[in-house]
Amino acid sequence: MGLELGLEPALGLGPRLGSGLGLGHWQSQEPTVPPRFNFDLPPAVDRMFDIILYSPQIPPNTGNIIRLCANTGARLHLIRPLGFDLDMKAVRRAGLDYHEMARVETYDSLADCLAALTPPALFAVTKFASQSYITPRYQAGTAFLFGAETTGLPDEIHDMLEDKQKIHLPMCAGNRSLNLSNAASIVLYEAWRQCGFEGHDPVAHMSQPEESQ
Repeated sequence: MGLELGLEPALGLGPRLGSGLGLGHWQSQEPTVPPRFNFDLPPAVDRMFDIILYSPQIPPNTGNIIRLCANTGARLHLIRPLGFDLDMKAVRRAGLDYHEMARVETYDSLADCLAALTPPALFAVTKFASQSYITPRYQAGTAFLFGAETTGLPDEIHDMLEDKQKIHLPMCAGNRSLNLSNAASIVLYEAWRQCGFEGHDPVAHMSQPEESQ
């Protein structure tokens, strides 16, 4: 199932997050962060980028993004309600054996998530953005927000954002959507490229055969 490329993500976090959803005081809120998967990763991969999925609904998409995060050093954050249980076979099958290598956390609200992350920048990926995802200059610690596959982000989140805090993925005319995990991959790798692929293993892709190669 595709994703309304209203993927509905991308803020640009700065002083603007002072209105809407009670985010004006997000730095002082007490986050709800039930641990999931492996949280004992070395500092080197603890914080390159953060991917935030707002109420994801399709298990394989999240499973694929778990794998993406494991391979890029990014962290994954899920905002409830979820449309599935993280232990579902579909999630684990898509993530293969990468669950043990990824950091995945869940929150009751976006405000709780931002309170825990305090990212230097937050971008929402959405079809309503006027600028392409390659336009901003990203830095380590940047967070990318994606809405639910079927509904995107709530209006109140869109209302609190300026155009410069939103990014979109170009598509050919007449097309409606991109798969959520594909969209996350495109954005994350561009951000990592801009940072010189910091922390990557130059020989990792040659160490053992991949079933997808």
